[in-house]
Amino acid sequence: MRRSSTVFEPDTKSGMDLRNGRMVRASDPWDRNETAQPEGKALHRLDSERAVARLKRLLGLYENELERQAENRAQQALDEDFYDSIQWSEENARELEERGQKALVFNVINTTVNWIIGTEKRGRTDYKILPRRKEAGKPATRKTQLMKYLSDVNRSPFHRSNAFEESVKTGIGWLEVGLQAQDEGEPVYVRSESWRNMLWDSACTEKDLSDCRYIFRTKWVDLDVASAMFPERRGLLARAALADGVRV
Repeated sequence: MRRSSTVFEPDTKSGMDLRNGRMVRASDPWDRNETAQPEGKALHRLDSERAVARLKRLLGLYENELERQAENRAQQALDEDFYDSIQWSEENARELEERGQKALVFNVINTTVNWIIGTEKRGRTDYKILPRRKEAGKPATRKTQLMKYLSDVNRSPFHRSNAFEESVKTGIGWLEVGLQAQDEGEPVYVRSESWRNMLWDSACTEKDLSDCRYIFRTKWVDLDVASAMFPERRGLLARAALADGVRV
């Protein structure tokens, strides 16, 4: 049996690069940025061939997933607008203004959502660790006190309420529990995260996303903040911002 090898090249017609797993666009700032180092300057570890290939693959997965979930995320944003009394499109509101009418909104869904959100807030409870055996009573009490302390210093009930509120409005809410350095606060922290910053594998089936191939968490920052965080990449960040039409 003869073995054959397949070489994937970018498909300019479909706009898909099968080799690197990413969308090919003429306006892609990554394609317009040159990563070559000046002569005599050491190559940064993030500019290595392996690192660049990994970045392109991750960007491809992110862009493809964002495109796949675009319609659903647009509906989530629309749901939030309806709660915030933004229920007229700009075109329809402009047409009413030209007629001399006001785009009035009688927000009925807002009242229903607030009732559900208020029910969760009124039903807040504290942790209660129960012992499995009689002799484990004192350790269970200390664990209960520890959980209560972490809940107080992290303001966990408020973060849970924020995540629940987003789940009621848009269908999903995110809550993060993790570890951090002691100089940043308590080692264990609890935070809520906006659904707008999260993107996950839409092909997964488990409710806890345990079978996801990837979960992306992104955050937009100002150029000066990003430059302070990564001073050795200041030049590349400035070129990327200019490529995206940002004035520096």
